[in-house]
Amino acid sequence: MSLRVIITRTAVWLVAIGAGIYAGGESAWLMTGKTSAAAQIHDGQWMTPAKVGDAKAGPYMRASVARTGIWALPPSEVIYYSAETDSEGKALTNACRYVVEGGEVPARWWSITLYRDNFWVANPGDRYSVAKTNIKAQADGTWTINVNRMGEGENAIPMCDKAGHFDLALRLYHPAANVFAERATIKLPVVRRLSCA
Repeated sequence: MSLRVIITRTAVWLVAIGAGIYAGGESAWLMTGKTSAAAQIHDGQWMTPAKVGDAKAGPYMRASVARTGIWALPPSEVIYYSAETDSEGKALTNACRYVVEGGEVPARWWSITLYRDNFWVANPGDRYSVAKTNIKAQADGTWTINVNRMGEGENAIPMCDKAGHFDLALRLYHPAANVFAERATIKLPVVRRLSCA
């Protein structure tokens, strides 16, 4: 066998191996980027992964958490909800202004945070979330969070000028005993669209 044939075959094998590694890595990256709809529990416009933080979760769920939800805790400690749409089912976008309206949340502590591409949105005021310990509520316990570009209004979270969609994360720390079994039916805040540019 000539040296040219050996080099050619080696090159073909290296290309094939490289293509296989690339294709496998890319498919794994895409699969772990989003949790499948079947693995979600829906409560109105809010969704929560059925098995996040569960040791029995499958490999893709565990990889997804490692990629996008670092240090996710088990449901006995925290229940994670996210909203990608408003109360009318339209995607949350920085072209619009929103309010999140709620009241008592069944957890020892809770927070609502704005994310884009799984990360906080940088803003001049360094305001990234509103929580039980810093929200200004009405006398009856109800509250409103303003979500708009510049973070105007009381209990505001800025979304800044970067165009595109975002989502809101609601974390329930030390949830009430009934919450885990009733994740699809508990009363959660409502994200309502006010206006769009």
